Amino acid sequence: MADNKNINEEAGHLSDEKQALLDEIKRTYSASAEDTGLEEATDIKEEEISKEPSPTEDVASEESSEVAETTLEDELEEAITSPAISTSKHTMPKYGKGFIFVPVISIITIIAVILGHIHPIDYGIPGNATYRYIYLGLGVVLCVIALLFIVNAVTESNIMLNAQMGKLVTTGVYSKTRHPMYLGVLLACTGALFISGNAFMYALPIVYWIFLSVLMDRTEEKLLIKNFGDEYKEYIESTNKISPLPKRS
Repeated sequence: MADNKNINEEAGHLSDEKQALLDEIKRTYSASAEDTGLEEATDIKEEEISKEPSPTEDVASEESSEVAETTLEDELEEAITSPAISTSKHTMPKYGKGFIFVPVISIITIIAVILGHIHPIDYGIPGNATYRYIYLGLGVVLCVIALLFIVNAVTESNIMLNAQMGKLVTTGVYSKTRHPMYLGVLLACTGALFISGNAFMYALPIVYWIFLSVLMDRTEEKLLIKNFGDEYKEYIESTNKISPLPKRS
């Protein structure tokens, strides 16, 4: 009997210890969960606070917006009041009817260069080497000037894009001549004739000039006056049609 009593006491003692251990585990878990929840709530709060703009940032943002608005207003005002470029209600063709001038005189020049070296027309080529070098040098200079006119019209004045947008360009190379690209082609063909060296062909540049002047009057000049009206008429008064020299008042 005594042995059974001792066994029951030991079992009860173990049961009490087990319960105490379980209670301790529960208290530890509850405390850990509360700490974790508190940390998460703290992190969320700090994140919300960090997202709120500071007064300094608000002022900087407002100042940036004001500067951007002022810059935009200045650009719009400059675009509207600038006398350099005016806009037409109608877009201009990328290649007008006057563009026929380019292939026509190019073909004529090639034929003239070939014929200039065929007997008996080749008598126009001087036998004197000095004259030959003079013609050659003059031809190279004219070709370089022609290239400058064409490149400036295409790149700096961006004439292709402005024409399609219906804009009249009067600055840059267009302040020197109203048709710098056609002038460039004329000078390039003239330069080729001088490089060829046959004096019989030197009358062709005069024909080219007359042809270009008449062609522009009947095609592109009419279209430009129709599209831009008084704006283009004022441009005519200040700038030569072909010659890059200053226009006489």
